[in-house]
Amino acid sequence: MQVVEDRMVSQTGSRENDISRYVEEALLGPVSLDSAPLFPKGTRLESLLYRDGVIYADLSDSAALAPLEGADVFTGLYTLYGGIKRNFSYVKDVRLFIAGHEVYSEKFRENFAGIVDI
Repeated sequence: MQVVEDRMVSQTGSRENDISRYVEEALLGPVSLDSAPLFPKGTRLESLLYRDGVIYADLSDSAALAPLEGADVFTGLYTLYGGIKRNFSYVKDVRLFIAGHEVYSEKFRENFAGIVDI
């Protein structure tokens, strides 16, 4: 099962750095042994930019593959999106990219409308 995890990432004083460290931690895999990875092993954060409350995060092309048999790419991306929104309350929106191509952002916003906690 893929779930949003709270991560204890030390604060650096830079919102962009803090969020980058969170995403990199999430890409390493789950803390809980009962949870499934969000992305295949080796998926990297290629770049992350925080501007005017919006995160633009570009993941390596391996993020387009399901991490496990029976898992789907959408769930991993949606869970990462939710984790960023949950752990960084000042983030208004998250735009995720794989190899420079934006993925699912409108669908994420629709699914999150009215959800307070995930």
